[in-house]
Amino acid sequence: MANVIDMLDELQNRALKEPELKERLKNTKKEKEPLSAFCRVCQELGYEIYEMDIICALALHSNLD
Repeated sequence: MANVIDMLDELQNRALKEPELKERLKNTKKEKEPLSAFCRVCQELGYEIYEMDIICALALHSNLD
């Protein structure tokens, strides 16, 4: 799971430096299936992130709080 969290952190840092990427990721919210759209963009960028990875990461994070 840490690997997915690391990838998301890297992606976030990259989006902060690349306004076009940030906008592309933000636009996934407008899709009918936003989580799938987000993962698709991640995969196009070379990050092997899937829906269940994010769901599990969120579940793990919420259990740590």
